[in-house]
Parts: sequence; structure tokens; C-alpha cells
Amino acid sequence: MLCGTACADKAPEPAWSIENNITTIHAATKIVVAKLKPVSAENAHSTSLKSLDRMAGYPVTGNAVTSDKPSAQLKKLLLDERAYNNALIRCANTEFYGMRFLADNQFIEIAVGLPCNQIIWAYQRESQIERWGGILNKEIADEIISILKQSLKESLKK
Repeated sequence: MLCGTACADKAPEPAWSIENNITTIHAATKIVVAKLKPVSAENAHSTSLKSLDRMAGYPVTGNAVTSDKPSAQLKKLLLDERAYNNALIRCANTEFYGMRFLADNQFIEIAVGLPCNQIIWAYQRESQIERWGGILNKEIADEIISILKQSLKESLKK
């Protein structure tokens, strides 16, 4: 797992369990979805939350799609602790999908990398940019990606 801005002796608190993140996702009135370009972890880390042209530090490719109705199912999947496993794997992602949840003046960016089912959260906590990463269970990753792809596909019809 990735550390936040500083690594402590214990594992970092999972992003999905931090109260402010839970509140932001539940209260989100908009979601932006996009396909993302793979870049090095160092590059993504150094550019997290610094530009609207990136999500969790990964560059947006093509059009980002904004919806005023974030999927309740997507929120549920992201905040379910059973969606995450403790696997430590070495894997190179070849594609990413991203989402930005917006609620009032708060936002969270999340990227999901494939084929590794890696998830990366980027958020602010006490004016610090933090990142947390983990591995999604395959079934959950597949469902999340399906929701994101559907959002992108529907935007092409408009």
C-alpha cells in the first residue's frame, strides 16, 4: 500500500475509512469520469490534486464526463471494506480509469488501474495532499470499471 505524505510505523489508515472521505463521497453532487494515461507512480504522486487535467495524478485522455448524479452503486462499492484485499502484488497497469467526486468545496480523486485492480485515492486532509492505494477484489474492480465505462459510453450518445 502507498503511504500518505509521511509513513508511520503502522500501516496508513485506509482512505475509504476516513470520515471526511466518507462524507465527501456520500454528499457528492457531481462526479467526473475519465480514461487516464498510465504514468510512473512517482509522476502521479508528484502531480496529485494539482490540475483538473489529471485524476489522482494520472493525465486525462480524451473527454472527461461530468454527471450531476453520481452512481449510488459506485459509492457503495468504493466505501465497502470487503472490496479491498491485503494482497501485495507486483504488477504493471496498462490502463487507468478515474473519477472525481465533488461535494461543496471538497473533492476526492480515485484511479483504478488494470489489469492489477489497483486503486489509488488522492485527497486533502488537514491541508496536506494524501494518497492511499490498495488492491480491489477482482469482482469489485470489474463492477467499478463497468460503471465507469458505461458513464463514458453514455456521454458519446449525447
